[in-house]
Amino acid sequence: MQDYLIDESKGKVVLPIDIKIGKNAELYGPITIGEGSRIADGAKLYGPLRLGKNVYIGLNAKIGYPTYGNLRQMLNEHSKVISGGLETVIGDDVFIDNDVQIYEDSKIGNNVKVWHHASIREKVEIGENSMVGCYTVIDGPIVKIGKNTFIHAS
Repeated sequence: MQDYLIDESKGKVVLPIDIKIGKNAELYGPITIGEGSRIADGAKLYGPLRLGKNVYIGLNAKIGYPTYGNLRQMLNEHSKVISGGLETVIGDDVFIDNDVQIYEDSKIGNNVKVWHHASIREKVEIGENSMVGCYTVIDGPIVKIGKNTFIHAS
């Protein structure tokens, strides 16, 4: 018996054979997850979403979270399924710590670390080998952060 939810009512959830998914995690398709990835307890993944290889999603993180406009539309349609509208892409070898929120239509490059309680809004791109510090908020609507960059809240 699995202790997590997979909802494919809006699209397929493709998991690698070696996936580890924690208790009370929720995956709302369409989602594709690469090999060696780990989803911690209570994490919520909203499709459309692509996770690369060896990605760690921390406790209670929300990835692909719908924007206010999409949430409002879902409420108006009385939709029971929460799913983003635009694809979120997370590269290979990415570490996303506990309680991080990454909105839909964001792109996170390879080998990026996002530390606890960070918030990355929609239409944000973060280049490879970068780091987003604890409690940092990156607010769009369009932000492009180059590779090898360190951002931290003060």
